[in-house]
Amino acid sequence: MTKPRPCGCKGCRTCLICETQYGAENLKLQLELDKSKGYVYCPFCNKAWKGWDLNAYKQHPNHEGDSIEYPGVYIQLNFISEEEERDLMTNIDEVPWDISQSGRRKQNYGPKTNFKKKKVVVGKFEGFPAFSKYLQERFASIDLLKDYYVIEQCSLEYDPSKGASIDPHIDDCWIWGERIITVNCLSDTALTMTAFKGDLKKYNLYCAEEYGPVVSADGSILKGHKEEKSMLEACKSALPMML
Repeated sequence: MTKPRPCGCKGCRTCLICETQYGAENLKLQLELDKSKGYVYCPFCNKAWKGWDLNAYKQHPNHEGDSIEYPGVYIQLNFISEEEERDLMTNIDEVPWDISQSGRRKQNYGPKTNFKKKKVVVGKFEGFPAFSKYLQERFASIDLLKDYYVIEQCSLEYDPSKGASIDPHIDDCWIWGERIITVNCLSDTALTMTAFKGDLKKYNLYCAEEYGPVVSADGSILKGHKEEKSMLEACKSALPMML
């Protein structure tokens, strides 16, 4: 049952479909989280408050309990309007979806990347879809993203009825750098962060030390930063312009 299944799952990845119909329930990732040690991030005061209630941020500014500084996270509420969200989803659904692991569906735009060999090939990539152009342009309205350059764009669908999820991971540090952007649509989403204590070769974590930092500990952009020998800079000239 570790082979690819009709739902798109393979290996230890599972969804409700393959767990109930293809006998893959024993492969499901079992991740035990100690909720007593949890914190919930508040986008209004930019602090994480002790607890596990995802709606705790709505108590702002009347938080209870202890808080900690949690640098590296920035949440912009209402980044797009409800009308823009409807139009965006209509355009996304007009493009064929590909099935993916763990109950997801996806659409990928960008060059082909080999993380192990650290190679980028443009391949059949001819540019990002026109309907998302305004999103990329709007990134510049956020101080943290004024010099951000999009190299890959993914539409990911997480359907609760399929048990859709994504396993704990770190986005590859060789090419993505310090900043990963997510625009959440249609429903609330919980992003759970846990400490990683594995090999620095995994996810190319050691590469993070090979380019100068863009974001300081307090979340501000470092003035005059320089990403020396950044693979992102090396790839810019090879990437096509947006359609």
